[in-house]
Amino acid sequence: MVAWRSTGCHHVCFGPSEPLPMESDQLARVVEYLGSKFLRGQPVLFTGAGYSLAARDQDGRSLPTGEKLAGELWKASGVTEDLDEDSSLQEVYQVALRSKFGAVKELLTGRFRVDQASLPGFYRLYYSLPWYRHYTINIDDLEIAASVKFTLDRKPIPISGVYSPRFSSDQARYSPSDLEVIHLNGTIDDLPDRVTFSTRQYADRSNYSDPYFSLLAADLVSRPFVFVGSKLDEAALWAQIEMRRGRGSRDMRELRPQSYLVSPTLSVAKREMLKEYNIDWIPMSAEEFADAVLQSVEKIVLAGARTTVATESDRGGGPLIPLAADLATQEERQKTEYLLGEEPHWSDVIDGKAITRDVDEQMLARCKASLEGDASTVLAILGTAGAGKSSSLMRAAWALTSDGLNVGYCDRDTEISAMGLVHAFDRQEELRVLAIDDAGRFGEVLARTVSEIALRRPGCLILVGLSSSAAERYLPSKAIRSATLDSVVLPGLTDTDIDRLIDTLREHNRLGVLVKKSLEERRAAFRDSAGRQLLVAMIQATSGKRFQEKVIDEFEDLTMDEKHLYALIAVATGRSFGLTTAEVLVASGHSSNEALNHLESLAKRRLLVAHPDKGGVMYRLRHREIARVVTEYLAKISQLKDLIEGIAFAGACTVSPVMPRNSRAWRLLKAFISHRYLSRVLDLISAREIYDHLESPLAEDHHFWLQRGSLEVRSGDLDLAQHFLGTARSLNSEDALVVTECALLEMKLAIRNPTSPTSHTRFNAAVVLLEGLIAERGERDAHPYHILGSQVLSWARLGVGDRDEVQDLLRRVIAHVEEAHRRHPGSRDLEGLGAALQKELLLTHVD
Repeated sequence: MVAWRSTGCHHVCFGPSEPLPMESDQLARVVEYLGSKFLRGQPVLFTGAGYSLAARDQDGRSLPTGEKLAGELWKASGVTEDLDEDSSLQEVYQVALRSKFGAVKELLTGRFRVDQASLPGFYRLYYSLPWYRHYTINIDDLEIAASVKFTLDRKPIPISGVYSPRFSSDQARYSPSDLEVIHLNGTIDDLPDRVTFSTRQYADRSNYSDPYFSLLAADLVSRPFVFVGSKLDEAALWAQIEMRRGRGSRDMRELRPQSYLVSPTLSVAKREMLKEYNIDWIPMSAEEFADAVLQSVEKIVLAGARTTVATESDRGGGPLIPLAADLATQEERQKTEYLLGEEPHWSDVIDGKAITRDVDEQMLARCKASLEGDASTVLAILGTAGAGKSSSLMRAAWALTSDGLNVGYCDRDTEISAMGLVHAFDRQEELRVLAIDDAGRFGEVLARTVSEIALRRPGCLILVGLSSSAAERYLPSKAIRSATLDSVVLPGLTDTDIDRLIDTLREHNRLGVLVKKSLEERRAAFRDSAGRQLLVAMIQATSGKRFQEKVIDEFEDLTMDEKHLYALIAVATGRSFGLTTAEVLVASGHSSNEALNHLESLAKRRLLVAHPDKGGVMYRLRHREIARVVTEYLAKISQLKDLIEGIAFAGACTVSPVMPRNSRAWRLLKAFISHRYLSRVLDLISAREIYDHLESPLAEDHHFWLQRGSLEVRSGDLDLAQHFLGTARSLNSEDALVVTECALLEMKLAIRNPTSPTSHTRFNAAVVLLEGLIAERGERDAHPYHILGSQVLSWARLGVGDRDEVQDLLRRVIAHVEEAHRRHPGSRDLEGLGAALQKELLLTHVD
């Protein structure tokens, strides 16, 4: 066999090696391991040329590998000289592409289009298992053929790794259950010049930040892989596998998941080399592996699926609100450090680490009293950061659960939109109580959401935890029309609370520097030094350091690598997000076993909290207030920009066409590309640089261009804004936010040059556009009212145009704003706007 030196899509490796028999107990261990991982949806499938050997093209020919393909390409090139053994497949491809572009396209498209009728049945097993993701270096469309021939629960979705951005504008075609198949070297549709095939194309691709290879690098370190049909000879792949290399220093543990390479033969040297990467060889073909391993694994997966109860589809579709009782019993019992400032776990509440405060007893009494009546009640639990809102909310939910009530509990990890919350509560008829922690994340729709829930189920109780400032903005009393709005403001620790806290600290050996102090000295530490604030008290009084000083000292004591990981997670936690292992690795640009060990070390030292998350791990700082202090410090030392860019890039790599827009990954990305957020924490140049970095993976996402354009509209270049918002509108002309922002831009352009002959027409056209939006969605969105009112006010103050026409415009807009106040009584954007417009109308009557 000719030894083709190939790093392309289909290849033949150097040198033969004899397959080794595999013992039955070895096979059993592989089946058991993969079965347990599949039950949590963790394994990743990676396929190479050998995976497709059993498939045939439309003419009944086997799909070509290296030697065969090189010969066919050389013939198509038209070069008369015979092909020698020293010519690589990449070189042959480059010659053929240059001389016979059309012939190469026709040849490759025909050779890699799979005939579904002749597809062997063992491929069904591969596509029936719950892979987390599927990578392939092949350009054939085998997964499409499989979806046509076999009845599959998950539709394989081919995604080009060389042409498509990480997000595709045709996302509506996909379902969250679909399997993402990433063709790292491109798909048939990319042939012939957009596939990564030739040496030159590999070189071009290495010159920019590639979201697909960044994601692959993180997955390689954090998830178990099954490599089928590839001997891992591909140069681009090895660049990522190298990141798995070595355990690091001697004191580091092997934390990379066990992975397997399935290939009939493999050289002895390659076997030994792969062990260094925690990859074991299974001497089988793709078909043999399916018959010997995947059939047994499928039985384990099916058995596990049959034991799953109460799926979302059983209740009419869509996510459900978790029950407090389920969350408390499902939470893994682990050692927590609530008493040293960590955010509460359910076990802390149940086991008494989170003390029952005087205010908790009063609040529970009010909850029970409200449930005795027929009217619905919204009870807001208010307080400053670190005052104990989450602890009090969890304690109330658990107490009501203990009384036999079904209590829904929605925290920041619950992947559900505001409207989804309403629909879920409507379907879960057993719910009488709903608790919403960190409710400020719902923003201005919070009031409408709780009002709608209360209206649909009279007599319910809705507990809402949020800061006092957020309550003023998002939960004004005049905006709650279908329920009684009550509130509890969490005070500082009472003397009784302090004594309970001291007793609990002593019981759990967490008194710290207070251990040798008298009772009165301990009380004074909480009462005076710590200012009776719960979080500050638990950290400051027991450490003997000021809260901010303690937090910064912890950060500065870390190694450089640990600091980077900790800082990324701090910035995310400050925005109410955790980061998965893969997201941390992508954001840091350091996907390695060393990084996994650093994360484990930070978690063991309780500086990070690691929560199980869909078969993986999600990291947060132990408290959001600590994250706030760290983030402010990072901004002070000019470290924030690169961290935000890393998190946003991780989000851009993580989102995919199969994810709904309200999923956690999309919410993470939106939070960190928000123009409002970036303009608040960074200067204009830094914000622009972040958008530049994200352009490649998000080139087809209208929301990305909307945010980029909005930044320029408000604080940058209006001409740039025109280009960016024009792109957003071409990608999604129906999006209300895009239309609103485009109308704002048109108004600002008119105001910038009011005497231009076109400005008057431009401004009036934008007014009509906004009035159309108000007619369509004014009842649920106050933003178009605000834009219309504020910009008409600015236009009128210019004093240009016909006075009667300006007066008519002002009267029209005043009527709209009055309507907005009725529909959105709590909107801060509308405050004072009506009065300002009325004043301007009066001024137009004065010469």
